[in-house]
Amino acid sequence: MEGNSLNRRQFVAVSATALMGAVAAGAVSGCSSSNGDAKGSDSASKDKIIFIWEPNESTTTYEGMREAVAECIEEGCGLPCEMMTTTDYNVTIESLVSGKADMASLGASEYVEAHAKNPDVNIAFVLSNEDGELDQASYYSQICVRSEDADKYKSGSSFSLDNIKGKNFSFVNLNSTSGFVMPATVVKKQFGLSSTDECSESGAFFDTVLFPGSHPGSLFNLLNGDADVAVFADYLVDPMVELVSGEPAQPGTVYRVKEGVDSPLDAVVGKEFTIIEALPVPAVPICINTATVPPEIHDKIISYMCSDEVASNPEIFPSPDDKDTVSNWSKTSDKVCFVPAEDDYYDEFRELIDFKG
Repeated sequence: MEGNSLNRRQFVAVSATALMGAVAAGAVSGCSSSNGDAKGSDSASKDKIIFIWEPNESTTTYEGMREAVAECIEEGCGLPCEMMTTTDYNVTIESLVSGKADMASLGASEYVEAHAKNPDVNIAFVLSNEDGELDQASYYSQICVRSEDADKYKSGSSFSLDNIKGKNFSFVNLNSTSGFVMPATVVKKQFGLSSTDECSESGAFFDTVLFPGSHPGSLFNLLNGDADVAVFADYLVDPMVELVSGEPAQPGTVYRVKEGVDSPLDAVVGKEFTIIEALPVPAVPICINTATVPPEIHDKIISYMCSDEVASNPEIFPSPDDKDTVSNWSKTSDKVCFVPAEDDYYDEFRELIDFKG
């Protein structure tokens, strides 16, 4: 079932209230709890699973998907599942790290950060490839320009990043894997920057840098003219656009914003953009705080979420031909499903982004 929506200010206030309550309870009982204590707690003491979503999946567009995931988690472990939505990436991360939330859908960089802060935060499962197996690349971070300007970003007959310096650039959020970490890392390496911080500051490498906080917001910045170049994940804008020409996740491919989309893209319906670079990103992990969820419960959740029942659920894995159901995932083959993964799945990604946590 759907739960609360938290922004950063509410998160701080709620956390402070919870902390005061915990201190008061500790004073009365003469004992305290910790993550380690929670890990060893009896499953009977767990009365619900709290699942928190990042801003992109917190919109009404994804309400059906969230409800379907909640129902499957309830079916798998026998406990109610409360869905929480957010307007801030950091709130999602800190909620999972602190134990305010039990599960979350995070990007690769958000997971790596969360696991470094609290090793009890681990991967539960990720999306498989079309053969039903774990694959190193799952989706794409797309660097795009307005189609009428696309020829300005060619080097010879091929698209390149050579001409992006000094442009107005729209990322998504500093914590977003595909909306900042991956593209900023590529720009840093290609242009010999000292750090990705140069990509985040207006007047450093780019003229103006924008952070709208969502992937559709970044596309909107591009198409309304505020940005010359923008980055966003393919799967997070796919429900709002239609293919005009080319192949998905390929430089030169053109898309158009389709009719009937939510704000803010409803203001740029019919406008087209072109991919100039597509960067492969590891699968988005569904994460779990193993300190707040007893082993017998999280084992049940993982087992059921990776089952044929969930893989055949059209609300979670709609057919590519289903234009009405919006989900992060799609039944692009009969074998597509969720598969378990371990922390070392992201070791290659940590090396790519030079993670030092």
